[in-house]
Amino acid sequence: MSMFDDVDLPAVGVPGALDRIRSQTFTGRDPDNLVTAEVTGDGMVDRITFAATVATRRPPAVATAVLAAIADGQRQGVEALMELAAARDSSEPDEKPVGDGIVGGPSEGGNA
Repeated sequence: MSMFDDVDLPAVGVPGALDRIRSQTFTGRDPDNLVTAEVTGDGMVDRITFAATVATRRPPAVATAVLAAIADGQRQGVEALMELAAARDSSEPDEKPVGDGIVGGPSEGGNA
């Protein structure tokens, strides 16, 4: 079951799914596994952890690894948001709205 299976349920919906994403943390790593960054669902850095071998690297390489790990964690958060958007879009009704009796609202028969 995907975390977004309940997007179309009125009691949960998109706001609930969005709150779940924001409450999660995403773990990003640089390609050389020197740095691990935990990023919140809002994209903020929560924690950075360095491998023991980081002491053998020059500071510019460590800085690049830190930025890559943070970007990887943020990318995972964005992917979760994109999955939510895709789930929302797939759960929207295909039918056009019928007349609702409101002036300026959808017209009878679903034609705008």
